Amino acid sequence: MKKMGILFAIGICCIMVGCGQKNDSSNYTTSVSSMTDSASEVSENDVVSDLSGTWKQDGDLGEMYQVASINDDTIWIYWYNTVDASYTLYWAGSLEQPENSKAYTWTSENDHDKTDVSILASGDNTKDFTYKNGKISYECSISGTTKIVNLIQSDIDLPVSLLATSKKEEQLEVEKIKSNLEVTCEIANKRVLYVFVTNNSEYKADNILLKLTLKDAEGNKVDYQEESLEQVLGKTTVVRKFITETDYDDYEIDEEVNDNNISIYSGNFATDISVESNRSGSNIIVDCTNNAECNIDDLNCVVVVYKDGKIADSEEYYYLITDDAGVFDLKEGETQTIKYEIPEDVSFDDYKVFINGAYVY
Repeated sequence: MKKMGILFAIGICCIMVGCGQKNDSSNYTTSVSSMTDSASEVSENDVVSDLSGTWKQDGDLGEMYQVASINDDTIWIYWYNTVDASYTLYWAGSLEQPENSKAYTWTSENDHDKTDVSILASGDNTKDFTYKNGKISYECSISGTTKIVNLIQSDIDLPVSLLATSKKEEQLEVEKIKSNLEVTCEIANKRVLYVFVTNNSEYKADNILLKLTLKDAEGNKVDYQEESLEQVLGKTTVVRKFITETDYDDYEIDEEVNDNNISIYSGNFATDISVESNRSGSNIIVDCTNNAECNIDDLNCVVVVYKDGKIADSEEYYYLITDDAGVFDLKEGETQTIKYEIPEDVSFDDYKVFINGAYVY
């Protein structure tokens, strides 16, 4: 993780990871000053039956403020940093829709599976929200100081990956991903196995857990490994390389698609990366161009080499991760060149390039 903005707010040091410049203390304290001490007054004519949509903090906004997405029974709130256009999760919890109410209050239960991975998220188990006069109000505590945040409905352009999804929608998406997931394993040599995962659905799989079990001739387990795949986009293929120093005769590969959870990444723009490559002797030269409308914090590019249609990998230098390169801080519109040095004991006549992910934190 290359990019970190360090925010100092009223004596507390919080680390926020984003896409862009470093932040200073004024960013966080400005967002505090734009909060109010009390919620808005009730309007007699204000009646609401559905809060779904996007919301934005009301008031004089500084370089950091809060935005939210509501969908059916969930509310997700983020800190938004205008300096580097980054989002950091503050709250993900339950929501009760009103029934033609002028004003009402609900208690939201924190979805810790989502908030626990965000360093700026609230650690409260519950939070009380009030809808009044077209605004959603709630308490936000910072270093012992509690203020009221007021959100107003606003047509803001949140990244698709940050839009709240209802529990029902999440389950439907996961089921469609599971039914359209293709996982294959190819053995390069006695020490190296490659697992290819193709998400044939139209949905992004936030987390896929690969489980590799190696067995001896009698069927006894001799090794077990797990690898987690983050934000596998729909209609894409990613690859993971497993290395073992244990002799084995057979293997099993299982996959587990977890419920859609917010990860440390705010987005994956792998399909916005264009690739050009060529072979130069025993080396492979790859040019990766960022066509996304933002900077990429972490680009994971993988090269797999083949001999006579089968995967080739080093038996002597199998422990070297020669096929996997990380590119950091790839600016919008820029191209970065990666040189893959294939071990000398590997003979190959073909290769493929995979973009496992182009992540923004």
